Amino acid sequence: MATLISTTNVGLSELETAPGGSNPPSNLRFEISGRKGWAEGVLGANTYAFYTWGYGYGSGGGYLDAIYGLAAPTSGTNPPLEIGDWRGLQYYFDGSPFDITYRYTNSLTNTPDDDCQVDVVITDSSVNYSIFGGPNTPPNFAFNVNMPANTSAGAVQIPGFQPDTYPLVKNVFWLIQINTGPFFNGGTFTMDVNGSNVFTIAVNAGPNNVQYDWNSGTYGSTSASGIALNLEMN
Repeated sequence: MATLISTTNVGLSELETAPGGSNPPSNLRFEISGRKGWAEGVLGANTYAFYTWGYGYGSGGGYLDAIYGLAAPTSGTNPPLEIGDWRGLQYYFDGSPFDITYRYTNSLTNTPDDDCQVDVVITDSSVNYSIFGGPNTPPNFAFNVNMPANTSAGAVQIPGFQPDTYPLVKNVFWLIQINTGPFFNGGTFTMDVNGSNVFTIAVNAGPNNVQYDWNSGTYGSTSASGIALNLEMN
């Protein structure tokens, strides 16, 4: 004989424990679950005990770390949410249409004096956590781009990419370090995200290994193709 299951107290553990975590508290509400950001759970700073899907967080209602494809709330800092808001969305970069790539150009011509290396992290908005690779926290840089003078490369998938592992973040926050040698002649460094400039700075002659983050410029935005970084030294 078939047994009916109760529909009055259905748990949300399917949301709360993927891809990690433990059973949710008994007073969990879907609106609370949906509002938490990806950076607050096991993929982030661990200030919140359970991973959730990332409508964003922050008492000011900024919703900076939302997942790409989630619409901003219509009003207030904690508006009503519906399960239908999550329908048909993709939550992770899969390396197919949603990829994370970089390209670079170093137009300076003196080799090896004008060679440089740029270390890159894509972070949460507080610049406390990298979305690439488990527990990495800045300044443990997620990947390095070697840029020899008078060379270029394009559409290179970031090292160590693992499909369906990195959250498909809506906004691209970043931390970089520009490294040059003792005989570097000086230049101008720019970084674009999906075709929009987020950072430009004059790099002094001589050795450099200075760190900058998105607060030195702006953050970028994920597109229908994912994240495409463009690094240039001129």
